[in-house]
Amino acid sequence: MDENNVNSKPLDSEDEVAENTEIQENEAEAVVETAETVETAETVETAETVETADAEIEAEDVTDAEDVSDAEETIAETAEVTEPVKKKKKRTGLKIVIGLLGTIIALVVVLMVVAFVKSIPAKIDLEQTALTVDEIDSSAAEFYQAYMYYYSYNSYYGYAEEELKDLTVDQLILTNTLYADALANGYTVTDEIQAQIDEQLSNITLTAESASMTADEYLDEAFCKGFTLDMFKVIVEKSIIAQKYYEEKMLAIEEQYKGDKGAEKIEAEYADDKFAYDLTDVSYWYFDASEETAQADADAIVAQVNGGKTFEEAIKSVTGDSEAIPNKLKGHSKSDLESGKFVTEAIEWMFAENEDGTYTNGTGAVTTTADDSKIYVFYVNNAPHRDETIPVDVLYIQVDVSTDASIKTEKELKIEAKAAAETILKKFEETDKSVESFTDLVVEYNNGDDELVYGDRFEALKNDGAEDDSVESWAFAAERKTGDYALVEGDGCYYILFFEKKAENAVWFDTILNSLITNEARAFEEDAIERGKSKAVINDDVIAEVVEYVANLAATQYGY
Repeated sequence: MDENNVNSKPLDSEDEVAENTEIQENEAEAVVETAETVETAETVETAETVETADAEIEAEDVTDAEDVSDAEETIAETAEVTEPVKKKKKRTGLKIVIGLLGTIIALVVVLMVVAFVKSIPAKIDLEQTALTVDEIDSSAAEFYQAYMYYYSYNSYYGYAEEELKDLTVDQLILTNTLYADALANGYTVTDEIQAQIDEQLSNITLTAESASMTADEYLDEAFCKGFTLDMFKVIVEKSIIAQKYYEEKMLAIEEQYKGDKGAEKIEAEYADDKFAYDLTDVSYWYFDASEETAQADADAIVAQVNGGKTFEEAIKSVTGDSEAIPNKLKGHSKSDLESGKFVTEAIEWMFAENEDGTYTNGTGAVTTTADDSKIYVFYVNNAPHRDETIPVDVLYIQVDVSTDASIKTEKELKIEAKAAAETILKKFEETDKSVESFTDLVVEYNNGDDELVYGDRFEALKNDGAEDDSVESWAFAAERKTGDYALVEGDGCYYILFFEKKAENAVWFDTILNSLITNEARAFEEDAIERGKSKAVINDDVIAEVVEYVANLAATQYGY
């Protein structure tokens, strides 16, 4: 077997792309998930998800980097689970991430778990004004809270101290600007908002009481010297109102893309930039250009494919390696590949067009392309196309086959796992067989003691090989409909599957829709920040005092 082609990265630059993408993914993951407190507008959630397409350029069989565990998954869990935990989406992040406003409300509660507690006797005046926008003040307490949030997750961000400070300032300017806009547009503390405020205050009070403290005593000990419940209340009220206003603006952005007029805008965007949305599936093999027979071997593969062999058969025949499997690039646009710095000549070949706009190289076309060190052979499995797949949501309970064969044989362990899955399926069949009943079972088995059994949701499944083939084959069967369920054997496990729903639009349509919404949302945020900056009065001394306090806090507690 040609070891250069086994689980390899075809270009050194792809290592850098994957590394940068992982940093961005974790940055956004650490910020966005705040469902326990205030839901960010649904449009924003989907808008952030689609950003992955702009940054990722991982070959399906080539780059399988492990995701770093989500920090908030550990610290923001609620005591009572009410629905399956959604499978985490990969997201990219900016220094200002859409949906951050909602996180402000949860920060104190989150930081009670990770804050530097009872650290040093020094104290800052938290009632000082750190910055003002349109007569809306942010106290030192509010700056401290937001700064500590980013500081706590900086292992994901990787920002320097000055960048963290600027990030926090921008976040508070955004919050204050939107809060001022909300007040100018008649927003007030409604009964709904008051209920949210009361819930947050109650959470802190109950936690304090369990520690035999008042809320103020608890915040002083667990969060920051001098931090009070009244300070927290001011921050919460401002943040909720700003968030409500923000959500209204996001919904207005989404609204313009509904109906026939919205569809026309999306079609126009596709026509204007189809290379950003058309996807191709390509297999490839390569040889070290320094090898004397490299070019001849590449040409031989081309000849054999043109003679009727499959691409894999041709590779095995030419290399003499019966286990050789070609690498794959599945579901990538021209923009994806260009951003990943893949072989330029290969990209141009894959997306070469005829005069009528169709693609020159359809299924089965093959060529060789060389770079400085490798000679590539490409095979187009699926010519560039709009992804017309309609995504689906599938709930599942997974029963893994144990890998501990110390007592039982592998066959016995497999039989045991299947029997456990059948027991769960039978339990479901004794219910009303609704999505609610299946969800209850997912929750039950997620909270159980058996580490081999757990549940979740395949959300927006796209039939793209991202999940087990057996799952995708079942989920995308032509007859599949809401309420269907089945026991399916997977790779090293058994799935009890429940078909929840099908999306309204095809992948290509929603990709463009979300991209347009994201761009407008980002423009809205950037405008709000710029407007706020033009009016902001920033107290650099107070901010510097907080930043220094946190640095001393970390040094005292952790020695850095």
